[in-house]
Amino acid sequence: ESPLGAMLGEDADLARQAPPRTRLSARAQTLAKELASVEFGTWFEFVNGEQSRRLKLSWFSPTTHNYMFVDNSGQRVAIKPLTLLASEMEQGLARIVPPERAAPLMDRALTAIYRVLQRFTGRTAEPR
Repeated sequence: ESPLGAMLGEDADLARQAPPRTRLSARAQTLAKELASVEFGTWFEFVNGEQSRRLKLSWFSPTTHNYMFVDNSGQRVAIKPLTLLASEMEQGLARIVPPERAAPLMDRALTAIYRVLQRFTGRTAEPR
């Protein structure tokens, strides 16, 4: 029983259920290596049956190799061990949302309107 385990509560069970790194397929091991360089603030989409949910990577522990995800309001929603996250990505249950789709809908709409207005006035849109 560790202090981290006590803090995580029910999430500690999830960490114990994660597959060991040696049991991961070659593809999942590659994904695990790539996940090590993912930046905080990156959005992920998790699929659970017919529903999908977008969560933002908020924190990574280099000691325990756990990733913490928050929702749009900043509430902690999930903590996933690296090996579990890599396995879910391999199975198509989790994926990284491309940056252009990660922005909130209103921001994307306002950017599109801004570009249309720039074209309408003859100005060129600044590359983003």
